[in-house]
Amino acid sequence: MSKIKVLFDASIITGVRNDIKSGIFFVARAMLLEFLKRDDINVTIFSAEIDIKLAEKNLERYIGNSKLSIVHKHTPNTTNSIKRKLKEVARKAVFLAPEPIALKLFSFARNLKSIMQKQREVKTENLPLQKPKYDAFFSPIFLVNDEYLNLTKFIVIYDAIPLIYDEYKKNPANAWFLELARKLDESYTCFAISSYTKTDFLKYLPHLKPENIIVTPLACDERFKPANADEIARARKKYN
Repeated sequence: MSKIKVLFDASIITGVRNDIKSGIFFVARAMLLEFLKRDDINVTIFSAEIDIKLAEKNLERYIGNSKLSIVHKHTPNTTNSIKRKLKEVARKAVFLAPEPIALKLFSFARNLKSIMQKQREVKTENLPLQKPKYDAFFSPIFLVNDEYLNLTKFIVIYDAIPLIYDEYKKNPANAWFLELARKLDESYTCFAISSYTKTDFLKYLPHLKPENIIVTPLACDERFKPANADEIARARKKYN
């Protein structure tokens, strides 16, 4: 039986710095570990992180495997340095600028980054020169990279809060989500973490089709299990 070739967007894992992780990081990590257990799926990692060594280090640290095949844009170290500084400047500018200028700055930074990557691609001995073909792109949070829009696309959606409340909508930190809301269309199959999430996305993004959003509640980690009577008694005593 031929394996399904999945390109898994692990950017939220490969891009971790200073061990600062979000809740969605743990969702993505758990999903990736389950994907890797499957005998019928061949997983290749997609990473938007331009620091290759950091990406490999994080895969080893959080997934226990730094040898996974990784697909991303390869750029010279000098270009990487410029990009890092550009991202820092853009991030600070986004947080200081009012909406909608913040969104424009965010989009500008993303587009400029993409242009630089395309212009500065290089081939070296220790990097893959050819991109294999894939059957599907799976993302636990972000939109599919433009280069792979022709693939069957899957994405996890969590909540529509930035579309509902002005204080979140105007927060530049949510610019990535507002971009997702603008570009998410019926070509994606979405996994919603609750029925409420599905209802909200259909309400605020009416162009989406109900049949393209599958409700898939999040599960707890395997380390969580029913406590016995002694454990419950100790906890009650400890916390009064």
